[in-house]
Amino acid sequence: MGRYDISFKSLAETSPLTLLRLFGSTPIEPGTRVSPVDRELVMSIKTVDHAFLLEGPRGRWLEHFEAESALSADDLVRICRRATLLSMKNDAPVWTTIVLLSRRHAPTGLGGDITEERGCVTLQARPRFVKLWEQSPKAVLAASPVEALPLVGGMKATREELLEAIRKLSEVPDRELRTRLFAELATWSSLQYNEIEIEEIRARMSMTLKELMLISPAGEELAKEKLVEGEERGMAAGRAKGREEGQLVAARRDLCDVVDNCFPGIVPPERIDQLDDYGQVRALFIALLRAKDRASAEAAVRDILGS
Repeated sequence: MGRYDISFKSLAETSPLTLLRLFGSTPIEPGTRVSPVDRELVMSIKTVDHAFLLEGPRGRWLEHFEAESALSADDLVRICRRATLLSMKNDAPVWTTIVLLSRRHAPTGLGGDITEERGCVTLQARPRFVKLWEQSPKAVLAASPVEALPLVGGMKATREELLEAIRKLSEVPDRELRTRLFAELATWSSLQYNEIEIEEIRARMSMTLKELMLISPAGEELAKEKLVEGEERGMAAGRAKGREEGQLVAARRDLCDVVDNCFPGIVPPERIDQLDDYGQVRALFIALLRAKDRASAEAAVRDILGS
């Protein structure tokens, strides 16, 4: 699955009910008992990504999840085998959900039965596909644990919803957890956004490429990938200057967003357009994002802009 499933795996371990409610095949009725099952199977098939046994008013069944950033026909056959072995091992029917993580590598022609002849045995499955980039983040933003918030970066999120996820993450009191989740959000966002948009997201989080490398293995992979891309394209002085100007424009736009959404009119848009110090713009953005009320926001404006 690669680096993009870090949050998915973390969510499965810390809050399986959240995973089931977001991506499960059936609603979970009151009184249903959820238990993780042994992911180890047999032979070269090794393990499934995540599987849970549900026992409740609707009976007894397995919810089986596979998260894939890329998917081939051979992958589908292997998933079919895993589902069959899960059913045999646990003596229960299996509902298989494949969560596709990346629009860029999504296969075409999804759907229908997957069949494989194994001697005198025919393996057959009809997995359900969920395209993460088509999912609304509203459920994640409304009531999910903070560990689910990085998924918003890979979902069909508006700028306001992405800003809300960042705001919620900025309020996590545990600094180590907060920085890890920020890094995961940036990594998930790399699935859906281009290089310029990723720079905007990192600016919103006040996080540099170097900081991503320091705080998260996922961030390190993303950072190394982008550094290699940069070396291949050549780091010319003109490009560096253009990037700085692009970051300033993005930072001004982010500041306008937080002003419009949180403290309308506290800084006129024409004044924001005149600010030419990226550090000052970013500092004001962070201060307003963390402000608890308008009085504290006005104090931040006076401290940073001097009026």
